[in-house]
Amino acid sequence: GDVLASGGEDMLVRVWSARTGELTNLLPGHSNAIRTVAFSLDAKLLASGSLDKTVRLYTTASYTHVKTLDFAACVLTLAFGRPLEPFSSPITCSAMPTPE
Repeated sequence: GDVLASGGEDMLVRVWSARTGELTNLLPGHSNAIRTVAFSLDAKLLASGSLDKTVRLYTTASYTHVKTLDFAACVLTLAFGRPLEPFSSPITCSAMPTPE
C-alpha cells in the first residue's frame, strides 16, 4: 500500500506516506498506550488497539473516527479477516486483563 500506520505510548495513531516517509495524519482518541494497528483487507478501515481496553476504527478515506469497540481487557493484538457470515466479526483481537 501507499501508507503505513503506527501507534505508541503517546496515545496517537500516526499515518505515514510509504513513498515519502512524510507524516500525513495524527489520530487522537485513546486514553492509554496503543499496542497494535491494522488495515482492513479492503484498505477502507484502520483499527487501533490500546491498553485503554478499546479498538478504535477510522475510515481511510478521511481518517476520521467511525466507531469504538469496548473490551474487558487491554487490547494487545488485532487483525482483520474475512467474516464467516452471519455470526462472526471481521476483527480478531487478543487481550490481557489488567492487574488488580
